[in-house]
Amino acid sequence: MDCDSKKLHSLAAGPSPAHRPNHPLVKIRDTTIAGADATAEERLNMLQQRLVSMEQKMAASLASIDSRVEERLTNLEHRVEARLSMFEANAELRFDTLEAVLRQLVAQTAALPSMYAQVVKEQIRTSMPATPTSPRWF
Repeated sequence: MDCDSKKLHSLAAGPSPAHRPNHPLVKIRDTTIAGADATAEERLNMLQQRLVSMEQKMAASLASIDSRVEERLTNLEHRVEARLSMFEANAELRFDTLEAVLRQLVAQTAALPSMYAQVVKEQIRTSMPATPTSPRWF
């Protein structure tokens, strides 16, 4: 066993005397096959089994991560679609309201006497400065 926090190595007879059990261990060696009488073939088989086990764990972890990412993306899509539809509904309502106000303004303006329109035109004409292209310039 190796003590990760103090970088201490274990003794062959057991844990290091400086090791305390209040912190995690990071490496535990499986010595069931790695004895002095184990052949190279046995060691190779054990390593292959460990690699297969590690590949399976990695595949399961990646599948779990992938499913969580897919779930989050689906939730995000639903939230974006809901907000977009709410925005569209609010924009439509505002445009309808603005259109109603403009129609009311046009109706009220059309009801005014035509004389008022002439007064406004004259006011605009007199308030604008003379330019070479305007008829008042001469």
